[in-house]
Amino acid sequence: IRSNKKIVFLVGFISLIQLVVSAIMLVLEFGVFGIQVGFVKALFISSLASLSIVVGITPGALGIKEGLVIFSSNIVGITSVQALSVSIIDRVIGLIPIVILGTIYSYILFRGFAIKNDKPKENN
Repeated sequence: IRSNKKIVFLVGFISLIQLVVSAIMLVLEFGVFGIQVGFVKALFISSLASLSIVVGITPGALGIKEGLVIFSSNIVGITSVQALSVSIIDRVIGLIPIVILGTIYSYILFRGFAIKNDKPKENN
């Protein structure tokens, strides 16, 4: 880490950008339900929700992240039902690109595997 200060700075910067984007997404997701949430509150909720990666004992921190969103939302005055609704929408939005790209790249991967295994073997 000492010799790669540039990489450490870059990773920190990218993490900060991801946190800001996540907060903007939360503002928009709460807005879908007509709930006005300021950027600072969304940044707080997003920051606590990002801790689910550390505590994630389930795949994709399923349930852990939602619980942290509900907990942090209650702190800033948002009801549990509203927070759960936003968490579900956030989870679905996050899964859409994974399913689409996963399907495409799985097809590419298995097609390449099938082509590789269909080549006739040379007998020596």
